[in-house]
Amino acid sequence: MQGVPLAIEEHLNLVRAGAAEIERWRKCHPDTQLELSGADLAGIDLAETDLYGTNFHRANLRQANLRGTDLRHVEFDQADLSGADLRQANFDYTSFRSTNLGKANLESADLGRADLRTANLTQANLKKANLRGSSLWMAELSGADLRDATLPSKTDSGPLGGFLELAATNGFESAQFSDANFLPLYVEEALNYAGQDDIPELEVWPKMVATAVANLRSIKRLMRRVEIT
Repeated sequence: MQGVPLAIEEHLNLVRAGAAEIERWRKCHPDTQLELSGADLAGIDLAETDLYGTNFHRANLRQANLRGTDLRHVEFDQADLSGADLRQANFDYTSFRSTNLGKANLESADLGRADLRTANLTQANLKKANLRGSSLWMAELSGADLRDATLPSKTDSGPLGGFLELAATNGFESAQFSDANFLPLYVEEALNYAGQDDIPELEVWPKMVATAVANLRSIKRLMRRVEIT
């Protein structure tokens, strides 16, 4: 597609050669970031590799092993990471917009300040993952495992990555949480929070707030029907 960069052949050969070659190359090119847009890297093993700032836009990384990898400031927009091993990886300030993370293993991953808007996290393992400060608007969380995950709280609230991010996702009511009472408590707290006039999200992302409130009200109605039956 016009305007979308393509993977550089040298960089593609480099990552296929493995972590040791990447480390040697980085020492010689400390200011150059890897360009791997659209690359087919399905099943590749790059565990515990320094991939800081790499461009994986639209890349195929299905079933890849990126466990413990430095993936800060990386672009994964529209990439396929379904089924990938992403445990303990660092995704600080990484972009996952419209990325397929279905059934990916993100246990203990650091997703703080990551952009996960419109990402597909269906049935993803997010146990013990850090999601504080991450943007989740319109992400798909159906069936995701969020047990012991660090979620956005009211003390984190800001224009992005705040308390309403979870409520602005799709399917979070079907996710797994450590506390069986988490969902009803969160719904009430989030609705009360959204009803305030001075929350920072209202000024910058009013549509996100509207999405969150609509979702929360829908879930509250559903929980009431379940109680009645």
